[in-house]
Amino acid sequence: MSTPNEVPQQQPNSSDAQIRSLAMQLTAMSSAPAPLTLDQGVVVDVDHAGTPPTCSITLGGSSTQIDGVRYLNSYTPSPGDTVAVLRQNGSPLVIGHTADVGTATASTGGWANTSLSGVQVRRVMDNGVWKVQFQGHASVSSTSVMTMDALYIPSVQRVMSISLSNNLASRIIFNTSGVVTLQQAASTTDGEGGNTQTSDPAPTGGSSDPFYNSGGASAGTAHTHQIGHRHWMNGHTHGLSLNLPNNLWFDDIEYFL
Repeated sequence: MSTPNEVPQQQPNSSDAQIRSLAMQLTAMSSAPAPLTLDQGVVVDVDHAGTPPTCSITLGGSSTQIDGVRYLNSYTPSPGDTVAVLRQNGSPLVIGHTADVGTATASTGGWANTSLSGVQVRRVMDNGVWKVQFQGHASVSSTSVMTMDALYIPSVQRVMSISLSNNLASRIIFNTSGVVTLQQAASTTDGEGGNTQTSDPAPTGGSSDPFYNSGGASAGTAHTHQIGHRHWMNGHTHGLSLNLPNNLWFDDIEYFL
């Protein structure tokens, strides 16, 4: 009885193996992400209030404006900034600010004027959180200092110390209404403050009252109190009266939105 001849096993062809290897390389290359390119651009506009915040740029000296460009949370673009731009598949991302040549202006520095002449404000990104910063000083003639633009109004009331040119302790309040107000701290002893409230009757003890010393006024006569002076024995506190106009220094004041 005859047996069928066994089919000999086909040996792999070296040319076929090379073709398959090349095909696999081409497939891998076609699925790989597009290469990254690094360009230089200029910021021409910003939308810090957007969600997410973006900016508009031009690239490589081109006049074509690209809108809706994202940026890193450690940098806040300002119009006129020269920036490094990373691109992949045509999508740009601003990754940093290149030091500009020449003297920075209010625009390139990101500063904007407030309604109080001499004081500027800017909104900056601090590790993904918006912060408002101030610089400058100005003379104020009212406890209502200024009204803030909507871009800089805090989500909750912010209260902090501020310097007056007469060195009196004061604080400035940034309200959620946008109105910025000034308060001066009260003194608990006579002779402090330098500002006056008038026409308050003297206590019964007159100048002999150990809690009252206003130049020896006699009982029943009117006398003058220094700002914030309090009669602890009589249990009342006088209101505040600011000596304005006065210079306020805003340098180093900042708060998170």
